[in-house]
Amino acid sequence: MRTYQHIIDTKSIKKILKSFPDHWVVRELSERDYGTDLVIEIFSESGKDKHNHTVYESTGCICNIQVKGTNEKLNICESDNSIHYSFGKKSLLYVERFATPFLLVRVDVSDDKAETYYVWLQRYIKDVLDLERPNWREEDQQSFTIKIPIENTLINKQNKIESIASRIKYIEDLIEYREIYVAIDPMLSAISSGQHTSDTNTYLYLKNQVSKISRLFTLLSRNNCCIDIACVKELFNFIAEIESGTRDKAELVNYPHKFNFNLLSSEVDSIASVESFVAENEGDKVY
Repeated sequence: MRTYQHIIDTKSIKKILKSFPDHWVVRELSERDYGTDLVIEIFSESGKDKHNHTVYESTGCICNIQVKGTNEKLNICESDNSIHYSFGKKSLLYVERFATPFLLVRVDVSDDKAETYYVWLQRYIKDVLDLERPNWREEDQQSFTIKIPIENTLINKQNKIESIASRIKYIEDLIEYREIYVAIDPMLSAISSGQHTSDTNTYLYLKNQVSKISRLFTLLSRNNCCIDIACVKELFNFIAEIESGTRDKAELVNYPHKFNFNLLSSEVDSIASVESFVAENEGDKVY
C-alpha cells in the first residue's frame, strides 16, 4: 500500500534532488528502514574536456541524508531562530555510531518555494544535546527536540554541506600529513646544521614525502592554515634547489611556509576546536 506519507517522502526527495548541483552524485537507497534515504558523493571541478566542457571528479567525500518531509508550512521558533523537530532516541543512538556524517533534512512540500533545512546530527549531538541533556542516552524519554538552524538551507549553505561531507577524508588526509611532517621537519633542520647526511637518497626521500603531501587533495583544498598545492610545490622546488647547490643547506632551517606547515600539523590535536573557531568567526554553527 502506498500511503499519504509515502507520497510526501517521494515529493521531499524530488525537491531535495532539485536543490543539489548537477555534478554531485546523489544515490537513493531502496532500504530506508535504517535511517538513510540518500547518500551524497561530492564531485569537484577538475578541468575541461576536448570540447571545452567542464569535467568533475570524485573527492571521495560523502554524507548520508535522512529526509523528513511534511505537507505543512515549517514553523520557525523565533526564540532561537530554528526549526524544531522531534527525533527518536533510537535513531539518534544509531546515527552517532557512524563516522560518515548524517544530515537530517526537513522538507516542506506544500510550497515549491519553501526553504529546505538541514542539520548535521552527530555534531548536534556533541555540541548541543550532550551539553543540554548529558544523560539523554540513559533517560526514559524516547524522543528529543532537534533545533535546526534556519541559516542551514540547502540552497544557500551547500558549501557547508561539502565541508561536512569532507570531514572524514579531511581527517584521514590530516593524519597522513602529520605522519609525513613529523618525519621531514626535524630532518630538514638537521641537514641545515650538518647533523644529518645530505646525499642523493636523503633528498630523494624528502622529495617523495613532499610529493605525497601534494596528493592530499581534500586537506590542501579545505584547511584554514593557508597551505595549498602551490605551497607544497614551492617546498618541493626549494628542496630541489638545495640538492642542486643553487641554495645553501643552512637555508633549510627556515624553509618556505614553515610556520603554516607546522600549524597545519598541530591541527590534528584540536580539529573539533578549530572547526568551532572557524564557524564562530563566520557567524555560523558547525552543525
